[in-house]
Amino acid sequence: MKILVCTKRDLTSLVAMNVLLPALHGHEVRVMLAERTRPIEESTPELAQVKFVERDFPIGVVEPLVERLVSSGRHDYADLMTFPRLAARGVKMDIVRSSDDPVFASAVERMRPDILLSIRYSFQIRPGLPGMPRLAFNMHPGALPRLAGLFPHFYAMLRGDPFFTVTVHRMVPELDAGSIVMVHEVPVDPTVSAHMANIDLHRVGAAMMAELVAWIDRGEALDEREPGVLPAKLCYYPNREALDAFAARGLKLVDMAAYNELIGAFLPNPLLVM
Repeated sequence: MKILVCTKRDLTSLVAMNVLLPALHGHEVRVMLAERTRPIEESTPELAQVKFVERDFPIGVVEPLVERLVSSGRHDYADLMTFPRLAARGVKMDIVRSSDDPVFASAVERMRPDILLSIRYSFQIRPGLPGMPRLAFNMHPGALPRLAGLFPHFYAMLRGDPFFTVTVHRMVPELDAGSIVMVHEVPVDPTVSAHMANIDLHRVGAAMMAELVAWIDRGEALDEREPGVLPAKLCYYPNREALDAFAARGLKLVDMAAYNELIGAFLPNPLLVM
């Protein structure tokens, strides 16, 4: 099958792609990488730190470092692959910078995918584009409809939920509103940072997406249910009150020790022992 994967050019999406893309071996796959920074990510110190660990350092520093090692012949096996290393294994990738970027519409029309998979994609996908498939699914790292919107993992921790919920649903024009096809619960560990928890949820979600593709490829019927009525106000980046309440409960937004360990998985083994 021809599969179009829409994701984001950041660390969490990259970890998810390390799970999903190998599982799609044998299919024709193309990846659209969204690049988007919202003003609140630069004006709020805690969110600026998340932006740094998600995009500035892994994409701006680690990715070109690995490419220099490759070009010098020093790159060897690494546990996780950067976007260029994944692309070097035969996956076409394009960068998309807005909801109306012609790069996206052109890729859809040329490829005419059988399935579209969205994981952490930053832009609304306009309905009616030539070549858009009937089968389009989004992975949401939160319970629907209760935690529709952005940062659902943060609000699940802030509210003291015992479980995170990873949801795969059909895509419709309204955000996070399509029928639900898969749900998986993950216990909340309050000692794990929100950032690392979100990365783990995307690992789970990527595996769910791979399983969904296998179901469809075998011709199996999907067990769908409606998500219910969305809340009047969707989740969004946390404001100062929410961030302060999160910290007051002893919860961590970012854990640099766990982060450093994850980043090390992208570096070739010889470099780690030099």
